Amino acid sequence: MKYLRSIKEKATEAEIIFLSRVSDTLVEQIQDEYRLGDFDNNRWVELFRNLEQNVSEYERLNISGEKINSVDKLKNYLEVSRHGYLKEQIIAKNSNLLAPIDGFM
Repeated sequence: MKYLRSIKEKATEAEIIFLSRVSDTLVEQIQDEYRLGDFDNNRWVELFRNLEQNVSEYERLNISGEKINSVDKLKNYLEVSRHGYLKEQIIAKNSNLLAPIDGFM
């Protein structure tokens, strides 16, 4: 978070590459590493406590969307978590239930 805030105006190409790797890692952690039933897990709580601020900083730097599409995934997970069905979303995603079906979606 401090690193994101330290970038004042426009991120350099190297910074964008680094931040892309960071956001990709966060998406992977949400999808794979966190035990979905263990919401008392401090890592889980810490991740989601900072997620909104991190996404806001990516947007401030105008490096979400096409430049770093994993930021859009983070925004989606944040929104889903606010509605209370993050566990179900991740299970469906990991089970490939959200994949396009022959021309649909």
